Amino acid sequence: MILYQYCILIRGPAYKYIETEKVVRRMKISKLMTQPVRRIDAGLTTLEVAEVIVGEGVRSLLVTNGENPIGILTQDDIILGRKGRLEETRVRDVMATAISTIDKDATHEDAIKTMIENGVRRLLVTDKGRSVGIFTISDVTKHVPVSTIV
Repeated sequence: MILYQYCILIRGPAYKYIETEKVVRRMKISKLMTQPVRRIDAGLTTLEVAEVIVGEGVRSLLVTNGENPIGILTQDDIILGRKGRLEETRVRDVMATAISTIDKDATHEDAIKTMIENGVRRLLVTDKGRSVGIFTISDVTKHVPVSTIV
C-alpha cells in the first residue's frame, strides 16, 4: 500500500507495483538523503547541541574542527554517551569518530552494503569530496520497500 502511494507520488498512478519496485531499486541516495548537512563544532556542549536537534528537528549532525569533518553526532550519542550534566559534556566526548562516506550517485543498495561492511548506521554523502548530505538507516526505511532491502 505504501509502496503504491510512493509510486503515485514519484511516477503517477499508471505504474504497477512491480515497476515501482524497479524504480526504487535504481534510486540514487542523493534522492533519499537528508540535506543540507548540519555542521556543529566539536567544542560545543551536548546541551547546546540538544537545543539544535530539538529546535531544527535534525537527527544527525556533522562534527567539525574548523572546516574538517571529525565525527558524526546523533541524539542517541548524547543520551547514551552522556558523562554527567549536558552542559558539562562536550560533543567531542560522545560523538562517533568513524566517518564512512559514499558518493551521492551511489544507490541505496551500495549504501546498505557500505553500512554493513563498516558497522555504521549513517553515511556522509559526498560530491567530489564535499559533504552534501547524510544517509541513514531511517532514510532507507522511509523510502525503500522491505523486499528490496533483503
